[in-house]
Amino acid sequence: MRANQAITAREQAVAEREKAETEAARANRVVKFLNDMLAKVTPDEAMGESVTVQEVLDAVAADIDNELSDAPEVEATIRFVIGQTYRAQGLDPQAKAMLTKASQLHTSLGIRTLETAQILKSLGGTLVDLSEFDAALAAFDASLAIAEDEQGPNGDIALGVHTERGEVLYARGRFEEVADTLRRVIEIRVARDGEDDAEVQMNRANLAMVLQQLGEYEQAMTLMQGALDWYTKNNGEADSITLALREALANIAFTGGDHEASNRISREIIEAYRKHFGNEHAALANALYQLGARLTISSQYAEAEDRLREALAIREKTLGPENIEIAQVLSRLASAVANQGRVTEALDMEARALRVFESLGETESVPFAWALHEHASTLLKSGDCDAAKEIEQRAAELLERFFGTDSDRAMPSRHALALIEVLCGDTDKGVFLSEKLLADRRRILAPDHPDIPITLLLLGRAYMSAGKLEDAAKTYGEAIELYAALGDSYDNERMYAMADRSICLQVLGRSNEGLPLAKEAHTWFATHDAPEGRKNLARAALAGALLDQSDTHGAGIVLDSGAVAPEAASLDREVKKAEAFLCTAKARWLVNIDKPEESQANFSRAEKLLSDLWGDSHPITLWSKAFIHPANASNNE
Repeated sequence: MRANQAITAREQAVAEREKAETEAARANRVVKFLNDMLAKVTPDEAMGESVTVQEVLDAVAADIDNELSDAPEVEATIRFVIGQTYRAQGLDPQAKAMLTKASQLHTSLGIRTLETAQILKSLGGTLVDLSEFDAALAAFDASLAIAEDEQGPNGDIALGVHTERGEVLYARGRFEEVADTLRRVIEIRVARDGEDDAEVQMNRANLAMVLQQLGEYEQAMTLMQGALDWYTKNNGEADSITLALREALANIAFTGGDHEASNRISREIIEAYRKHFGNEHAALANALYQLGARLTISSQYAEAEDRLREALAIREKTLGPENIEIAQVLSRLASAVANQGRVTEALDMEARALRVFESLGETESVPFAWALHEHASTLLKSGDCDAAKEIEQRAAELLERFFGTDSDRAMPSRHALALIEVLCGDTDKGVFLSEKLLADRRRILAPDHPDIPITLLLLGRAYMSAGKLEDAAKTYGEAIELYAALGDSYDNERMYAMADRSICLQVLGRSNEGLPLAKEAHTWFATHDAPEGRKNLARAALAGALLDQSDTHGAGIVLDSGAVAPEAASLDREVKKAEAFLCTAKARWLVNIDKPEESQANFSRAEKLLSDLWGDSHPITLWSKAFIHPANASNNE
C-alpha cells in the first residue's frame, strides 16, 4: 500500500514537472515569436517610416500561419494576445477573427483551461461591441461553464463573465435576469472582498441602471448615489469614473421624472469637466451630448441645440469630420432643429450623419439604427410619409435583430411605425399597431414607466384619426392621469393630451367637460417653451370650448393671442391638424362678429386641411362643415 502511494506520488511529481516544463517551453516560444515579429516592424526595418499599432499587429498576424503551424497551442495563445490588443485599439472585426481562431484551436486540441475561458470571455465582449448579441451570449455561456469548473462560481473570471453577460441580457431587455445575476455577484463579492471594494460598488452602479429600466427609480437612485459617494471619497471628484457615475445618476433622475434635478446634475458635471479637463475634452463633449439629448426629449429645443452644437464643435476638432460620434451628435442635433420648425436644415444634418455611417461601413450597427429612426421622424415632419415609413422599417429591422422584438429598446421604432400609419397611412392598422404596442409595454415595463402614457397618447391619436372619438377621449384621459402622477417634467405631453381630449369632447357635444382641460392647457402653453403646433392646438381647443359656451368675447381674446395665418404651409401633419382646428374656431368667431367673407375663407381652409388629414366623411370633418350652415350649427353655438 505504501509502495503504491509512493509510486503514485512520484508519478504525480513527474507529471507536474513535465507540465511546468511544457508551459515554460510554450511561454518561451510565445515570447520568441513576438520578439521576432516585432523586430520586423522597427523603424529600421520600416525604412525610417513611423509604424502604427495596427501595422504592428497586422504584421504579426500575417506570419502566424507560417511560423506556428507546428505549435497550435502556442498559436492559440498568440492569437489571444493579438486579439485582445486589436480589441483595445477598437479594431473589433480583426479582434473577432483572432479570438475565434484561438477558440477553435483550443476546441480542436481538446483544451479546456482558464485560458480557454478567458479567450471566450474576450470573444464575447468583442461580439457585444459588434452588436452580435446571440453569438456573444453563446461565447459567454461557454466561458462561464469552463471558468466555474476551473475556479468555482466565486472566481474572478466567472464573476467577470456574469457581469459582461449581463450586458447582453440588458441589451435584449431581460432586465429581471440581469438584476438577479448582479445581486448574486454583489453578494459573492461582498462576502469575499467586503463592502469597501471597487468591484462591489461598480456592480451596484450597474444594478442601479437595471433597476432604472424596471421602473424602480428610488432604489436605483439610492444604489447609484452610494456608489458615487464611494468613488468620490476614494478617487476624488475629478476622477473619470466619479463623473461618469454622476452622469448615470442624472440619467436615472431624468427617467424617473425629475427632469429639473437631472438637468442640474448634468450642468454641474459639464462645469466640472471644464474646470478639470478644459473646454475641448472628449468627456466634456459626451456630457454636453447627454444633456442635449435629454433637453430634446423634454422639448427644451433651444438649449438642446446650443449644447449639441458645442458637443459637435469639440468632436469635430478632436476627432475629425468622419467619425461615428460626429454622426451621433448630428442626428440628435437635427432632431432639436427640426422641432423648432427648421426641417430642411435638419434633413441636411441627417444626410451628413448617414453619409458618415456609410463611409465608415457602420450600417449594421445600433447607432446607425437610431440615426435612421431620427431621420424617419424628420421626414414625417416634412410630409414625406412614404420615405419616413421606408426608413423607419429599416431601423426597426436592425433594432429587432440586435435586441429582439420584445425588447424595450426596439419599441421606439415600433412606436414610430404606428405613428406613421396614424398620421398618413392606414388608420385601422395604426390603431392595431398602437394597441399591440401598449399591451407589450404594459407587459414588459413597470406600471408607472413614462413609456406607458406616451403610448396611450399615441393610441389616443390613433383612435382620433380613425374617427373613434369616444375611445380617443377615454384614452387621452388615462394618459393625462398617468402623466400627472409622473410630475411636472411631463407637463408638455400632459397638456397636449388635454388639448386633444378637449377637442374630442367638443365634437362629441360635451364641451362643458372639455373647457377646464382647454383652459389649463392654453395657460400652460402660453407661458412655456413648446412647439408652435401644440400651442395652436391648445388655443383652438379653448376658443372652440368658449364659443360652445356662447362666450364670443373670450374666444376672440384667445384667438387674437397669436393664431397661425390661414396661409401657413407646414407639411407637418400635427401642425396642420392644429391649424385646421384653429381655422374652424376662427371661422365660428367671425360668424358671430358678422364677418361672413373672412369666416368663409377660414371655413374653406379648415375643410381642406381636415379632408387632407382624414377625409370628407370623418366625424371631425363633418363637425367642422356643419358650422358653415347655421341650421346645422344651431346645436353647437
